[in-house]
Amino acid sequence: MIFLLDVILALNLVLAYFLFRNILAPPMLMGLGMFGASAIASSYFQEWELNTMMLESVMLLGGSTLLFTIVCYIFRQRKIYKQSSSLVAKNITLSQIHTKRVERILFLLVICGILSCILKIRYYESFFGRSLALSELIHEARVDSWSGENTLHIPKYILWLSNIGAFAQCFSSWLLAIYIVSKNKNRRLCVLLIVQIVTVIVNGMLGGTKGAMLDPIMRFLTIYLFVLFAKRQSFVLPIKTLFVILVAFASFAIGFRSINGLIGRDVEWKDNSDMLSIYMGAQIKNFDIYMHGADGNKGNLFVGEETFSSAYKSIYPDYIRQPRQFQAIKNSSLGNVYTQVYSFHKDFGVVGVVLLTALMAFISMITYNRAKRTIINPMRLRLSLIVYAYMTMPIFMSFFSSRFSEQILTPTFLKQLVYIWIILLLFNRFIIKRNTKKNEQIVINNNSNV
Repeated sequence: MIFLLDVILALNLVLAYFLFRNILAPPMLMGLGMFGASAIASSYFQEWELNTMMLESVMLLGGSTLLFTIVCYIFRQRKIYKQSSSLVAKNITLSQIHTKRVERILFLLVICGILSCILKIRYYESFFGRSLALSELIHEARVDSWSGENTLHIPKYILWLSNIGAFAQCFSSWLLAIYIVSKNKNRRLCVLLIVQIVTVIVNGMLGGTKGAMLDPIMRFLTIYLFVLFAKRQSFVLPIKTLFVILVAFASFAIGFRSINGLIGRDVEWKDNSDMLSIYMGAQIKNFDIYMHGADGNKGNLFVGEETFSSAYKSIYPDYIRQPRQFQAIKNSSLGNVYTQVYSFHKDFGVVGVVLLTALMAFISMITYNRAKRTIINPMRLRLSLIVYAYMTMPIFMSFFSSRFSEQILTPTFLKQLVYIWIILLLFNRFIIKRNTKKNEQIVINNNSNV
């Protein structure tokens, strides 16, 4: 059955490519993640005893992914926005930005980012002991969180220093993207932008989760590619850029064990391929274990808590979700995540899988449609582009867990959007030299789709 799932997901990926022809389209992101996880799971066919996989598991995993693609196609943007490529290329320039103002702000952000990292490490040392290595400190912080004791309370001023950098990272990513595609260069500005983004990644690393490390990278990549698409007046990914992305992904896969060791994970008894399979692949087997009724997880205490646990936490600070059971087969540990379909199905059954997948597709596609308008004028930073940059990683990670509902459909994210929107207004008012909106030229072709 696992090979049938591979076929369904491969066909879905081909369909998504021909319908959207953009690697950043929501169906492509989800399709790539789900197919990758299924392919890795297939390579462990014997070790994970996947010969017992249920047809219902295949239909839910493959069918929900295909449904996502279909719903996205229904709500696709039927208009094509276009400027002459020469005009766009000419307009993408640092000369339209108050670089001196940006450098002063970036300098302060870099100081805040470095301070937040240093202070967080110092606080770990004072709490867990100065004799521990950095990876051990991160591990202890994660164990404290996992145990539910939560005895570690990082001071709010350190968290605010981290949050300031995280909020600013999308703006730094856009400026760095403009810098890369622009002909005129400013090395000091480039260094400050890179350091600011790196401090956000390091802050995520100190939290001990790969997601917090990878999310800023994915946000930058999303924003950069949209700016690149605007310069090229095409959503087709250049071969050179695709090669760089593939090399970066291969490097991440090869160094996966080292990365896990760096953020405090136990890597002593696992090789690189096993660790990678647990992160991307084991969720398929775990979901099938759940469908067999053998996962050992308790029933919900609250309605929809698997899907909307982050929303519950935002509304009720004392709320603690019951930890999922870690699964194992033979001598292989499979972790305790089960794909997003598990959350939807456990909370609301098959109907919930259909409705929540459709809702996710609708929200993703509407935001993506708005973000595509970057191609009209890349020198105008849009809220829709920032929001979609936040969505891309949760969409891709659908094979892992319901990160879309855990990160996007929450009161906390809505509050973040308000802060980002305010900063965006100030950014477009005081950082961009002129109102580039006047130069926007829109050519709408109802018979075409970009």
